[in-house]
Amino acid sequence: MQKQKASHRVGELLALARRMRLPLRVFPLLIVLNLLWIAFEAASVALLLPIFELLKNSTAVADAELTGRHWDIIRQITSAIGVPITLGFLLSASFGLILVRQVFNYMNVLFHGITQRRTINRIRQRIFNGFLRADSSVQDELRVGEIVNELTVELDRAVSAVFSTVRAFGTGVQMIVYVTGLFLLSPAMTALSMGVLGIVTLLARGLLAAVRHAGRDITDTNTQLSGFIVERLQRARLIRLSGTEKAEGALFAELSTRQSEATIRQKMIATRITLLPEPIALGFGFSALYVGAEVFGLGLETLGLFMLVLMRLIPIINGLIRDYNTIVSRWPATVKINERLRLMIDTREERGGKKVFERLNRAISFNNVSFSYRQGPAPALANVTVKIPAHRMSALIGPSGAGKSTFVDLLPRLRDPTKGKILFDGAPITEFSTESLRAGIAFVPQEPQIFNISAAEHIRYGKEGATDEEVREAARLAGALDFITALPDGFDSLLGDGGKRLSGGQRQRLDIARALVRRAPILILDEPTSALDAHAEAAFRDVLQTLRSETDLTIIVIAHRLSTIAYADQIAVLREGRIEAVGRHQELLKAGGWYADAYRQQVEARAPARTKSRQPSAVAMFPATTSISHFCLSSLTVSRTLDECPCALSTTRQSTSLAIKLPPV
Repeated sequence: MQKQKASHRVGELLALARRMRLPLRVFPLLIVLNLLWIAFEAASVALLLPIFELLKNSTAVADAELTGRHWDIIRQITSAIGVPITLGFLLSASFGLILVRQVFNYMNVLFHGITQRRTINRIRQRIFNGFLRADSSVQDELRVGEIVNELTVELDRAVSAVFSTVRAFGTGVQMIVYVTGLFLLSPAMTALSMGVLGIVTLLARGLLAAVRHAGRDITDTNTQLSGFIVERLQRARLIRLSGTEKAEGALFAELSTRQSEATIRQKMIATRITLLPEPIALGFGFSALYVGAEVFGLGLETLGLFMLVLMRLIPIINGLIRDYNTIVSRWPATVKINERLRLMIDTREERGGKKVFERLNRAISFNNVSFSYRQGPAPALANVTVKIPAHRMSALIGPSGAGKSTFVDLLPRLRDPTKGKILFDGAPITEFSTESLRAGIAFVPQEPQIFNISAAEHIRYGKEGATDEEVREAARLAGALDFITALPDGFDSLLGDGGKRLSGGQRQRLDIARALVRRAPILILDEPTSALDAHAEAAFRDVLQTLRSETDLTIIVIAHRLSTIAYADQIAVLREGRIEAVGRHQELLKAGGWYADAYRQQVEARAPARTKSRQPSAVAMFPATTSISHFCLSSLTVSRTLDECPCALSTTRQSTSLAIKLPPV
């Protein structure tokens, strides 16, 4: 069973090393540096035996009296370099070996540390970039706090476990060298020593199991705590308005305490493990002095060197236990990072075809397109067939949950249809590279995503390296130029987290500027007026009119407020994942159905209460042949012709004039 676990861990370690993309030379080089350090340390310690023998007998002892295998080796070396065997030479040689050992030790520690930090940096970038490029279904399921925890905490723990494994290998070799030295000095005492070390290992076994459980608890509580922190900090305003500060504080305290206690518990157990061998080894060492002298009849120099090696072996054993403790306690983090890397690799979204999307000339066609979410009870889209004409403004409307956001997610291939085809000018969307497709689509979300950067930086987020002129022109087209220049530092003004220093309408127009600066041929606006008041909504409609008159963009608008899209070139009604109707505003009103009912309800809801008064209405007269655009009183929109006017108030056309009933004064 233990062999199976060890084999499984080695397999996980190798798999993680491959996903880390560690150069093949890293681990062997770390091991070689470790072995060189061990070799020179062993040589420096081994020289202590002849030094003790010279000190015991006499520094002037005859060369012929120096017997033993170690003296034969020393004579060969001194003969080769032409120096006599003296106490000064042996001391100098031992000290020189210690210095060389320290050099290799320094190189080993330095290279180990540098490689470990660079590995962490490399993996952190891979996970971050992998998350951004992962399939949308994976992003939907992952918690941001969990990813943050893995990038900042678990990754460090995982990599330290991997490198501790390499270090433990070197430490194990070092221990074998010292045990071999002890065996050469006294096989009987070495066997006794190994028995004592075996007892120590058995005593520590239970503690190591406790460390393993504590390590799992730390990984779990770290994940829960990070997820909690990110979610609550993002919703601090809601918490304050809900008056749940105490409850959330209590939950945070509970999670934080659990994480802290798990860490303390692991530290306590690890400390016991590292403190356990030393008193046992010292007690055994003193006993060994007595047994070695009285029972085995060992000389003073042999006993002294035996004790020296044994004392040197104690910190080595402590280091090995410490490395093993690190491996065991942090292995859950290694498993988690291994799984995350594998997920990021396996779920990377497709790069698409080889065609480069540059512009839309005719239309985007949906042919029997269906899409289902993995966790969804019913298809989000079902057999959708519709055309979106190029260089026109198309609107997509429908009740909440109708599939509108899913519809537009299919255009930049954030999601792929489970059935049917999407064509751009007759070419399947899969033939275009995903990168060029997204470069050709500018997207404005329902809630602008604004970082704490300057206004100019936010606009340049749409096009890296955009010139000042391009930034200003995009701001002008979006109707944002006036309020940006009125800010304290103009385009250099910081916006605050989420753009909190701007109003809702200003954030929306600034984000439209960000989308426009990239000069993409397709512009998608997702619920652009959902959070705007009447004044901001009217300003937004002016922006749309500017875009329609001054650009040849293909504009797709998702809307709930029908007055926003009443003058669109085409309106598609989406209900329960299906296209119910397609047409212009007046056509849909005449056809009845969901659109007509929804429009009437919205107009009635926005009509001033005084329109219900019984006072006589005033009548405004306009020439019927006027060529100017007509202002719609109820929806605050401008229509290019009378037939397109979305005004729900009664109108009458006479041969010479148009009468519009105004609300009573």
